[in-house]
Amino acid sequence: MNQPSNSGVLVVSVDWDCHPSCQHGPTVLFQRYTKDNSTSRQFYACSACRDRKDCSFFQWADDKLSCERLAMRKQVSEAFHSEKSMQEEQQLILRKCLDSKDYQNKYCTTCGLLLPPGECLNHVNHNVKNVSVSDLTQPTAIIRAHTNNKMEAQYFFSRQTLSFLMATFKELSIDSVLCIGTPTIHEVCVNQGVISSYLLDIDQRYEQFYPVNKFSRFNMFNRHFFNGEKGADNVDLILHKQNLAIIIDPPFGGLAELLGGTLQHFMKRWKTLHAREKRELPIFWVFPYFLEEKVKENLPNVVMLDYVVDYANHSSFKSDKKRKSPVRIFTNVCAERIALPKEQGYCYCNECHRWVTSENKHCSVCNVCPSKDGNPWKHCFKCSKCVKGSREHCDTCQHCVLPKHICGELAKSKAGCHMCGDIGHKKRDCPKVTAASHRGKWKKRSLGQKKGNAKKMKR
Repeated sequence: MNQPSNSGVLVVSVDWDCHPSCQHGPTVLFQRYTKDNSTSRQFYACSACRDRKDCSFFQWADDKLSCERLAMRKQVSEAFHSEKSMQEEQQLILRKCLDSKDYQNKYCTTCGLLLPPGECLNHVNHNVKNVSVSDLTQPTAIIRAHTNNKMEAQYFFSRQTLSFLMATFKELSIDSVLCIGTPTIHEVCVNQGVISSYLLDIDQRYEQFYPVNKFSRFNMFNRHFFNGEKGADNVDLILHKQNLAIIIDPPFGGLAELLGGTLQHFMKRWKTLHAREKRELPIFWVFPYFLEEKVKENLPNVVMLDYVVDYANHSSFKSDKKRKSPVRIFTNVCAERIALPKEQGYCYCNECHRWVTSENKHCSVCNVCPSKDGNPWKHCFKCSKCVKGSREHCDTCQHCVLPKHICGELAKSKAGCHMCGDIGHKKRDCPKVTAASHRGKWKKRSLGQKKGNAKKMKR
């Protein structure tokens, strides 16, 4: 059955032990709610891919799968998981390349494979480039970055951002880092040898460059290790480190509730291993400032730093671009302890006791440095809050808006629930959605009772 159009989607359940799995691990139970006829239906879909072109798994929750379909799915799953990991084989190739005196090692960007000297016959028509021994210590400079924003967007931190993060770790006396989707930080840690690091990333190509004790293929949205218990055990080893921090740089389209669940899982595990510690495990979540509310819904104790995160390979968010990057760092570390570089235009606010951008002027009325986007904000006495400098108060709309706007349009878009249209509540509190969820649970329960009764009858 085709998926209905003109609809909204909500996350219903993330019971990883009970949900069916796709090639990226356990799926998520979603609820699709159609606006036209006020009906809803639940379905399972991939946790990592938002586009079915990247992962075709789709299953209505109330569908009864045939024995043939279940057998086929099991066969595909077993074939996928039984394939030998390329990590051991490619590590041998890496060792040959590092030990070789011939610096003309090859890397096929078409296949994403490192080729030992003299073994390029099967890649004649591919894009093959020479790599030196020093290049092999910087995989992000060799591999072709994925730019699919719906699944595996790979934007690597600029040198300026890397320097700031490494200096921050040093200032906070952090000697171990769990890197989730941040290969450039992992590279620097491994090459400098000062901070111990472990990389978790969904990109299988890193298996060629790092051994099992340095890297595991991992889905950050459902905590699935592709190499099973081996990866989980290695992560457990680094979680034993007392002065540990976690840094995560997920795709900006990723569901914050799933990412928050992953971070909370590791934080709880670290707390269990360090029961005497009164503090929390430090985390650094890299995400756009306009998703601050989503981040805080899942991790209420975090604060957003004013530091502007730049990327080396992003077309818009580079340090040499006039347009400022919207990407910030959310952390549970006290903002006062994290000094932002003066040479990059940051200053310390004595009233807020934290570092801010020079454009972020303190508001004596609100008693905060209000700017979120790095541009000057101003206080509106009619709204009783600070707003962007480009906004002007509209008496008709009764709030601050852009000078060129259609009165009432913004209020319509922000008011109420976009699922059922009621202005009295938001989507997450929609009674129709909640009722549909309960109907789904009762339906599952009744089906389970029928199956149980049928078994009793057979007995």
